[in-house]
Amino acid sequence: MARPLRIELTDGFYHVMARGNEGKRIFRALGDRDRFLFLLDGAYREYRGLVYVYALMDNHYYLLMETERENLSRIMHYLNVSHSIYFNRRYRRSGHLFQGRYKSVLVDKEPYVLEVSRYIHLNTDRAGIGDKLRDPRWTSYVYYIGAREKPEWLCTDWLIDRFGGDWPTVRRRYREFVEKGLKGAVRNPFEDVYKGVILGGKGFVDMMKGRLEEKIAEDREISGYKSLSTWYAIRDIVDIVCSHFGVEPDVLRKRKWNLLPRKVVMYLARKYTDSSLREIGDYFKVSYSAVSQNACQVAHDRDARRAIEELTRQLER
Repeated sequence: MARPLRIELTDGFYHVMARGNEGKRIFRALGDRDRFLFLLDGAYREYRGLVYVYALMDNHYYLLMETERENLSRIMHYLNVSHSIYFNRRYRRSGHLFQGRYKSVLVDKEPYVLEVSRYIHLNTDRAGIGDKLRDPRWTSYVYYIGAREKPEWLCTDWLIDRFGGDWPTVRRRYREFVEKGLKGAVRNPFEDVYKGVILGGKGFVDMMKGRLEEKIAEDREISGYKSLSTWYAIRDIVDIVCSHFGVEPDVLRKRKWNLLPRKVVMYLARKYTDSSLREIGDYFKVSYSAVSQNACQVAHDRDARRAIEELTRQLER
C-alpha cells in the first residue's frame, strides 16, 4: 500500500491530529488525559518535540508542535503506541486504538501560529463543551491566560513577539483574541491548506513543494507523487469526468450527494488541481468541509473507487 505524503524538517512546525479507531474514545477518564500529558513531557525530553498548543477531545486530539530534529514520525509513534498500550491495559481491551496513522500539516509558523492556536483552543466550544476550555486536561488555554504555571514542554513565549508588552498585557490580549471566537464565527485557517499537507503563503508553499518533490523522487512508494508534478485546472477535471460519464458540466455542480460523477469530480479536483479546499468548494457550491467529507464517502463507494482508478490512469499518463 502506498504511504501518505509527509515532510519532516529540522525546526518543522506542524499541526497534528490523531483520531480513535471507528470514532471511538481514546480518553475515557481524566486520568487518561493526565497520562497523555505525561507522554508529551516524555516527547519533549526524549525527542525534543516542543508543544505550542494542545486539545484532547474524547475521540481525537490536536497538537501544534515544533520539532528540533527531523523526527515527527518518531514522536508520534512514541505518543500513539505508548498511549495505546496504557489504554488497552487499563480497560482490558485489544486491537487498534487509533484510526490509521496520524495526520499532519506543515505550517508556515509566523503568519499562522495565532490563528491555528485559536482554532485548536476553541475545539471544545465547537464540540459543544466550551466549559472545558479552561481545564488543562482538555486544552492548553489555561496556561496561556496565566491561570496556572505552564509545564516545561509547553511553549507560550511566542506570544511576547506577537502582542508585545508585559506578560499580564500579553495574556489579556491573547484571551481577548481567542474568546472573540466564543462570540461569533472566526475564520478557519485550514481552508487554505495546500494538497492536505502545507499551510502557508505562496512562497512557503513553493519552497515546501520543492522539498516534497525531492522526497518523492527518492521514494516512489509515496502516494500522490504524480499529482504533485502534473497539475490540472478544475475545468480540465470537469471535462474529463463529463466525458467519462457522458454528462453535462452543469450536472456536476448540482447539490446532489448521491450523484456518482459529482463525488468523483470533487475527489479528483482535490488530488489533481492546485486549488484549496475552499476554492474547490466554491466551484461546486459546497463548503470546504464538504469537499473533505466527500473523500470519506468515496472510500466506501465501490463504483466511485472504480471510476477514480480508471480516470487516474488517464490523468497520470
